[in-house]
Amino acid sequence: MGGVMVASALFETTVSGWSEVALLGAMGLILGIVSGLFGVGGGFLSTPLLNIFFRKDYPLAIGTTLSFILGTSAVGVASHWRLGHVNLKAVALIAIGSIAGVLVGDAVLHVMQAQFGQQYTNVMHVLFIVLLMAVALRITRGQVTNKDRDGLLKRLPIGPHVDLGNDRHLKHLSAPGLAGVGFCGGMLAGGMGIGGGVLIVPILVVTVGLPVHEAIGTSLGVLLLSATVAVVKKGWVGEVDLGIGMSLLIGSSIGAQIGVSICNKLHAHRLRRYFAYLVCLVAAMIAAKLAGLIPGPGAP
Repeated sequence: MGGVMVASALFETTVSGWSEVALLGAMGLILGIVSGLFGVGGGFLSTPLLNIFFRKDYPLAIGTTLSFILGTSAVGVASHWRLGHVNLKAVALIAIGSIAGVLVGDAVLHVMQAQFGQQYTNVMHVLFIVLLMAVALRITRGQVTNKDRDGLLKRLPIGPHVDLGNDRHLKHLSAPGLAGVGFCGGMLAGGMGIGGGVLIVPILVVTVGLPVHEAIGTSLGVLLLSATVAVVKKGWVGEVDLGIGMSLLIGSSIGAQIGVSICNKLHAHRLRRYFAYLVCLVAAMIAAKLAGLIPGPGAP
């Protein structure tokens, strides 16, 4: 066999020797630096990069990225829990929609795969280019704040309504609206293999009225639950490679510390500009793959 094949009842790995482990670890290191620098999970980068450079089809790349995100979100939740940044009631309500979104997103992914046939990978490339451009625009605008802190869900008339805390801004919020926010995030996770924090956190700030730090911790709590469901679901059908996921996780755990150290030395405006450059570079790589300039699966 060309690579080391380790199979279990639900999961298997296709990592081909120590050289590939080293390359994946290096990729994880870079993703960790990005995560530490910019406060993002990196799923929106790792999924297309696994397809382009490691020739993993998108369903496997998505499931594997989610296993990597599961590990990073578990560490993140533990840290934010100690700081009191996780709103458990919000996590529970949002997770209901998020888990449903994961399952629907996964189903849509496979419908697209059957519908588009050989063009499926190219369609995914286009979707990721659009997503990355949206992320770049979002980051360059800076940190989202909600000055009056009365989120949109406080004004949504769809009941029942719940209180998420003693703060008046977190009282009488639409429970179906909270589940709807989770559903959107779950769709991103199940359909494209991204945590969606860079997009979901601002939504929690604006629609729910959570403070930014609490929005980050709560988003990670929801992601931990939805990613667990997604990894089990995708692992059951052989769409998770734990060898790749662990290699990425080991590298990223080191890179995150480096990223945080660098972050403390750079101005926020410069950080946002560098992040936009990085995202645009990955989008350009995907476009090059789409045009057939980079060989591998999915090239026309």
